[in-house]
Amino acid sequence: MTAIAFESLVKLAAMLVLLVAAVYGVFGGPGNLEVWLGQNPQVGDTLQESMRDSTARALLLI
Repeated sequence: MTAIAFESLVKLAAMLVLLVAAVYGVFGGPGNLEVWLGQNPQVGDTLQESMRDSTARALLLI
């Protein structure tokens, strides 16, 4: 049982490392990500839509 929990923690850590690498690789850091989101308000609007308005986003959860 502890092997499964350890494996899950390793996967979580790996995904967090990839997330940080992607944010720094694409935007140069979280501050620049916020600037980009401020300059592109349509992206924020898309993220605020309900799942019922976009079936493609709902399929990502399956």
